[in-house]
Amino acid sequence: MKALILGFLFCFGSVYCLGQKQAEYCQTKLSPYGSNCYILKKLNNQSTKGTFERIQEFDDGQLWRGSGTFIETKNRIIFSGIDFIKKQYSFKDSTWRVLDTAIVKKVTFYKKDNFLIEYEVKGVGKRNKIIYRNPRDRLLYK
Repeated sequence: MKALILGFLFCFGSVYCLGQKQAEYCQTKLSPYGSNCYILKKLNNQSTKGTFERIQEFDDGQLWRGSGTFIETKNRIIFSGIDFIKKQYSFKDSTWRVLDTAIVKKVTFYKKDNFLIEYEVKGVGKRNKIIYRNPRDRLLYK
């Protein structure tokens, strides 16, 4: 019995510790038919560098996945080397097809508490504010 309890505590504790190097932010005010999330993974808890994965899904079968690296400063996160691949699910023959790819050189997000804020340029003097929120309302790493 003692070994069973110790085994459970070890497994639970190790999963909890591994999760400390990762944070997830999802876009707010997005259509109810889609999701857009960034999963950030630091090299270690003290590091300012890491990798990320971006996942965009829509109910019509579109799936965009991307990955790259990031550098975190006091109030910014700079994403670089982002490669996106768009896949479309075919309901007709139940298969995934690669439809498009995109490469983004650099994107800067601003941090404020549990939020990431992206400013998208929409013409001269106009910009759109896109907000990503940690759905757990807490930072998974500090």
